[in-house]
Amino acid sequence: MYQVLEIKDIFIGSIDAKDDVNNAISNNEFIESFIMPPKFDIDEFLVRDKCFVEGYKGTGKTALLHYMSKYAQGESAYDLFILFKSHYKFTDKEKLENLAAQQMEFDKNSLKDEMDFEYIWRWVILNKIVELNVINDYKVFQKDKDWDRFEKFIKSFNKKSNSKSFFDVLPFKLNKVSGIGYSVQLPDTNLMHTIGIQDMEFSDKNTGYIEFSQLLNKAIELFCKLNFCNKNSYIFIDELEAFYEESEIFKRDLRMIRDLILTVKYFNDLFSDLQFKNLKIICAVRTEVLESIKKHVAAKEINKVIYSFKKELKWNYSNTNAYQHPIIQIWLKRIKMAEKKINNQILTDAGVMDKWFDKKIDSYNIIPYILDHSWHKPRDVVRYLQAAENNSSHKTRYDRSVFDQLRKEYSKESWKEIFEELNILYTPEEIELIRDFLVFFKRHFSVEEAKERANNLSIGSTNKFLRENIDSILKDLYRVGCIGNMTSNKKYYRWQHKGDDGIVLTDPDLLITVHVGLWSELSLFNNPVKTSSMVGKVVKCKVKGWNKFFVYVDIPEYRMEGSIHISKLSNSFVKEITTIISEGEEFNAKLIEYDAKHGWQLTRKF
Repeated sequence: MYQVLEIKDIFIGSIDAKDDVNNAISNNEFIESFIMPPKFDIDEFLVRDKCFVEGYKGTGKTALLHYMSKYAQGESAYDLFILFKSHYKFTDKEKLENLAAQQMEFDKNSLKDEMDFEYIWRWVILNKIVELNVINDYKVFQKDKDWDRFEKFIKSFNKKSNSKSFFDVLPFKLNKVSGIGYSVQLPDTNLMHTIGIQDMEFSDKNTGYIEFSQLLNKAIELFCKLNFCNKNSYIFIDELEAFYEESEIFKRDLRMIRDLILTVKYFNDLFSDLQFKNLKIICAVRTEVLESIKKHVAAKEINKVIYSFKKELKWNYSNTNAYQHPIIQIWLKRIKMAEKKINNQILTDAGVMDKWFDKKIDSYNIIPYILDHSWHKPRDVVRYLQAAENNSSHKTRYDRSVFDQLRKEYSKESWKEIFEELNILYTPEEIELIRDFLVFFKRHFSVEEAKERANNLSIGSTNKFLRENIDSILKDLYRVGCIGNMTSNKKYYRWQHKGDDGIVLTDPDLLITVHVGLWSELSLFNNPVKTSSMVGKVVKCKVKGWNKFFVYVDIPEYRMEGSIHISKLSNSFVKEITTIISEGEEFNAKLIEYDAKHGWQLTRKF
């Protein structure tokens, strides 16, 4: 029996693709719903020499890594994941920091800025290689005498604990035996002879301590003697996240990420030298994190190191009016899956567009309307779908009313992502100042107007952050997609997500424009006016929703949104809002006040 589908029947997916993999979605559903990014060949990673997937937040790096994993498993390969954010808790990072601080000979003043985590990451990766082989019944490396020595060596130094901490692989029972060195006590004398380190120099021969660096070098030496089974095997590394809260902790996390990236390159080079051609570590890297590493810590020429071994994840497509655009294809594929699953119908792209979408929203064709409100990222589609379900779950097509209803939530959630991207560059307090700079300003403005506003907002304040950093702020806002360049006739635009690197601040013929997807959340008007001149103005409102105490309205003439408290809906007492209000109803109301958090407050009592 045919079932009329509603928006709530469309598979949404999660903002983080890892959640789709971990939750109810099956492997087949994940594979079926996946859209390969344009000009992307996973064989460059699984077969050839690429090992870094680079891209901005929300471009689908995690989804791509999991797709590679599922694809590789389908080809009978072995794999496992290392998740920096999930596996590495705050206390774990402190332990790693303390360990790293003992490895390098620096004076105390430079130590925190220059500590090296590479040796420790090498030990961690060796442990993951042991885990990969053990969980796959020793089909990655042959279980022979060389393997037995290597596995025994690695496991003998692991912390014995019931804790699930990922750092249990580190030999934390270490002792400082000199001014700079960390040493490890060998478990027993027999092990010393078994692994062939009895002739090494110990700082204390009575207790049998060995320098950690020597321990690692011996582990690498044993690893190089292993016999590889030539079975395709992969270690995927994801969630290389850092957030600018406390400066020293933030910089520590950036150094940890930097050295983990360098460690990935070190091991892939080692695998190549050893002719382990089917063994690879593949790592997802956020572009913003690389930028932040260059800005805040010693970069160790990280971009030069990874340049030839990375592939940037971009969703550019020449025709932004066609439903063949890969971002639109993600949406259409979700609808096709629902139609097939529930009604066993196979729809073409054109059939989906005709059945599920209005041809135009206002005066815009539907495809460019959707894309212009997005950043050409897969996560934008998930945000669209989620906002549509939250606000119009029983609708049977994505018409104008659906897009009107979802606009506020979509804009609010989009700003949250911009905030997270900025949080790799600025503190939360600085980001709030940046938001104050944007809120209730202009959709389009010149560089001089930006500087004037930054200066005005700094007057009377001890915090001169905006005024002193406005050029850098504009460059970073462009990089994360919050603003772009625009010609004064609005015919030509420059956007980071469309491949135009770097904002232009020196051309007087180019304006700065705020991304349309953020206008609602930032309360940006078509013809900006001061709030004081708007107070008392009577405007036409259109009801978009309500709760127990407020009616939420659009103000189409000014492209604004507002709310009316139940006490200000009528001169008579109103017990239930629904007795006097209906969706889509239009009426006049007066603007009474504005605040940046809740927008315009209105009244019908005038």
